[in-house]
Amino acid sequence: MKIELWERPSRKFVDTTRDVVWISEETDEKGQPLFMRIPEERKTKYEQGKGFQVGEYHYSSVEQLTSRCIDEEKKIYQENYGHTVIEIEERFPCFDSYDFMYENRYYHWIYFVADNKLNCVYYEDESKFIEVTEDVESLRKESWKEMKACGFLDESGILQF
Repeated sequence: MKIELWERPSRKFVDTTRDVVWISEETDEKGQPLFMRIPEERKTKYEQGKGFQVGEYHYSSVEQLTSRCIDEEKKIYQENYGHTVIEIEERFPCFDSYDFMYENRYYHWIYFVADNKLNCVYYEDESKFIEVTEDVESLRKESWKEMKACGFLDESGILQF
């Protein structure tokens, strides 16, 4: 199975979110995929420091997701169970020069594929919670653009981990 990112249909406002669709690589006689799967997203919130679960995999901390660095500049890692991981960070908003000098907190989205599901672990620096999304249904613009810049997303919208 491969993951395709689809642009959302045109609406009143521009929507830059991309929908995730799993498509079989096997095709019929007309070249169409034999089947498609629309993800069924499931979110679970965990308290920081108490461990969390992604599918059948248990992690005691988010650091286990980035335990082996593959490319530090692109923030590509391999987690404890061998899955390739991409971490996307975004700095907390800064509104004035004081914020730019002293604000050093980030939002973190950590994506990886396991058991034919795209998963995301989200947390904020200094937060007490971790949010796990199993079988991600859509990607925000900043995430898919970063994946494209790192070589995970090709021009035709195929996402490959």
